Amino acid sequence: PVIIYMLMNVVFIAAFCFLIFPDVRIAIPVGLVVYIISLAIALSPIGESILRFQTHCSPLTDDAIIQRIMPIFNEAKRRAQITANSEGRTIPDDIELFYNDDRGVNAFATGRKTICFTKGILVASDEMLLAAFEHEFGHIAHHDTDSILLITVGNLIFSAIITFFRIGILVWDVICKIVGIFTGGEDGFFMIIMGSLSS
Repeated sequence: PVIIYMLMNVVFIAAFCFLIFPDVRIAIPVGLVVYIISLAIALSPIGESILRFQTHCSPLTDDAIIQRIMPIFNEAKRRAQITANSEGRTIPDDIELFYNDDRGVNAFATGRKTICFTKGILVASDEMLLAAFEHEFGHIAHHDTDSILLITVGNLIFSAIITFFRIGILVWDVICKIVGIFTGGEDGFFMIIMGSLSS
């Protein structure tokens, strides 16, 4: 499904490029290059930062929380690295821990180097926290979260194109309504023609 999704993005971006470069031999390669740039951004630290922003992850600042959570996090990481190594997998050393203000009891891996816990999980026991963090390290070891980067962040250029068109249509509608007021109102010939073109 991820590959199909990525191919659809290439087709849509190439179709947009065809509007700018009406030669298919130019539009398809340009669309492909634009999408490859989008994926490169997604897999870079910039993509990780965008994903952290989208999931409302914030750096840990509360000393009391840091003193409780970090030893558990580091122990979960140590255990997960042992398990990953036995499976021929690796876990990066530079995974960072973040939190968000959600009151639900949850933790999640996002991107390639981010684990985030909710404030609500702080009611859990240390053993539950250890299990939750180990589970999230497992997602990272198995690259389950790479697809989130590719789909969510790698889709930014396509989303920007769609947003550009939606804003353009909105501006066009506003202009048509303003001009329509001065040229016969909503039932006037101009508004009928402009309304049809806008649709």
